[in-house]
Amino acid sequence: DWSSDVCSSDLKERKDAFLTEGCDIRIGKGVFIGAGSILIGPCTIGDDAVIGAGSVVTSGDYESGCLYAGNPAVFKKRIGMTNEN
Repeated sequence: DWSSDVCSSDLKERKDAFLTEGCDIRIGKGVFIGAGSILIGPCTIGDDAVIGAGSVVTSGDYESGCLYAGNPAVFKKRIGMTNEN
């Protein structure tokens, strides 16, 4: 049972209980993630992106310099804060 492995006192059992593939979450430089947001991998959030508070980020790619918000998080607007400026 997954939950009993996570609560085990044996460090190796606890480490082995978590997924190691298929749930990658990559967060770029300068990203702001609002309070209470949930990130569900696999997903990539580009540099200088903003995730609104309470948003649910589902699998996919989120462009640099953009604002995303909602459940699920969707593109709201380009905010022009990329490192290229």
